[in-house]
Amino acid sequence: MKPLFITISVFAWCVSTTLDQASAIGFRAPNQGTRAANLGGAFVGVGDDPSTLWYNPAGMTNLDGTQYQQGIFYTLIHTRVDLAAGGTARNKQMLGIGPMVYLASNLKSEKWRFGFGFNAPFGQRSDWGNTNPFRTAINRASLRLLNFNPSLAYQLTPTLSVGVGFNASIADVHQSRGLAPVGLFGGADMFIFEGSGHGFGYNAGVMWKPRPEHTFGASYRSFMQIDFDGTATIVAPMGFVPVTARAHGGVNFPQIVMVGYSYRPNDKWLFAVGIDWTDWNQLNTLNLRSGLPPANVSVPLHWESSFLYQFGIEHNFNDRWIGRIGYVYSENSVPDATFNPVTPDSDRHVFNIGFTYRSKSKKFEFNMLYQFTYGESRVVTGTSYATAPFPPTTADGTYKTTANTISLGVTRRF
Repeated sequence: MKPLFITISVFAWCVSTTLDQASAIGFRAPNQGTRAANLGGAFVGVGDDPSTLWYNPAGMTNLDGTQYQQGIFYTLIHTRVDLAAGGTARNKQMLGIGPMVYLASNLKSEKWRFGFGFNAPFGQRSDWGNTNPFRTAINRASLRLLNFNPSLAYQLTPTLSVGVGFNASIADVHQSRGLAPVGLFGGADMFIFEGSGHGFGYNAGVMWKPRPEHTFGASYRSFMQIDFDGTATIVAPMGFVPVTARAHGGVNFPQIVMVGYSYRPNDKWLFAVGIDWTDWNQLNTLNLRSGLPPANVSVPLHWESSFLYQFGIEHNFNDRWIGRIGYVYSENSVPDATFNPVTPDSDRHVFNIGFTYRSKSKKFEFNMLYQFTYGESRVVTGTSYATAPFPPTTADGTYKTTANTISLGVTRRF
């Protein structure tokens, strides 16, 4: 069993450093633990496995000894738009792989817990193709962010715990779009930006258990700014040589607040609810500076803060098998006034079902999740994207999004 466990760990590390994670809510990926996601993400008031490092670091005081957890998400997301001007366009189905690795230990201390997490809390992949009807807005885009999160928790009283963490993130971005509508040069023209950067932040949490069956939790993750340094390239039609120059752009990653409550009437049942707030208001304007004309480009976003409403139920069938279901309602964050097909956000319904299998020794737990996401139809009007002196394109139409996700995870107790 040990060689297999090490092999899975190495595999998770390899894919995490080479592949992007599919966009889920805006460009945030709220699923950061197989079991936690199965409960609809309502885990900040549960916090009894190592993924609590992400959801609520105070929950580490619920863990005994040393525990290790790793998992991975496979997501297939598809967006189709029925264009107001006629015809359809499709965001090609993308396989996103989201890694998560967590380690928590008491280091033989009664009240202190120490932990380390590695995950991809933000990410996006979008591919509308180079000849889409709104190519002056977007052709292809990807954002990959990997986060390293050492954490510390302390049990203040038998019923009250607190936790804090430090976040160091590295990220890279790629974006390409056309300079002119596809009918002018047949898609031979393009603007490309590629860059990488890093940023730092912190997180904190609190957990209160007034009675063994009732648990309340709250956590906060700070705002993080990442400045991307890279290159901008203009690919011109009619045989002109591409021109490349140094470029710089910044992204404000939002602060997040999560609150939750769980109820355990007995050893068989767990009921959990949560509310998750993402402060997308911090994502106002993207500014790109380069040595190419135009030297400074400002893209207004003015995204709106939004909530996730989370619900989960878990049932222990016996000592080996546990089943659970979850539901999430996610609010749209992207207003019509600044809509861009790179992030075709909408109000979404997320349905989860899955199970856990425990080994006889209870040292191993294997988790599996299936998740289906249904985005409500969204009618977008008033869009216009242009690069002077070429005429603008529009992305007006009705957008429909669905996604299918499978997650596998394993927890090891030492």
